Amino acid sequence: MGDTDAEPLSTQPEEYTDSSPGAAGARSRGKGQPQYALRDLRRTLSQDELSTSGVQIMLLDKVDGLQAEKDDLHGRLQNESNELRKIRDDFHQCERKAAVLNERLKQSPAGDILLAAGSLFFGLVPSLTSLRPFVLIPIIGGAVIMLAGAVWRKVRR
Repeated sequence: MGDTDAEPLSTQPEEYTDSSPGAAGARSRGKGQPQYALRDLRRTLSQDELSTSGVQIMLLDKVDGLQAEKDDLHGRLQNESNELRKIRDDFHQCERKAAVLNERLKQSPAGDILLAAGSLFFGLVPSLTSLRPFVLIPIIGGAVIMLAGAVWRKVRR
């Protein structure tokens, strides 16, 4: 190989095009999927050619590039994995909060009913002032019922 037909090496992989008969069927990967020149390197180079320093340097550069790409992809995968864990934890926390709030909505309104009934008894007090001995009954009854309603609401929450 002379100096006139040597091309400068590029750092980008070249698309592999082989025009030999049978190569198209054996190496075809489909449209839009490029094949690279170094893909079949072991098959197309002899052991003597592989032992030259230039080929070894190219192969080591390729290995280094693939290692750097692997490290980059591994780092990106770790970052995305951490983000997904955070999203999953946030989801479960929101799901627990939603379950608690739904349970609060399902609670029986007994405490509210008891508070309303106690208030009703307190509302009867002015109309029963003429019946002096019976005035204490709605006051005490209303207080007890309202206290029961307040306790019921506190216990249920």
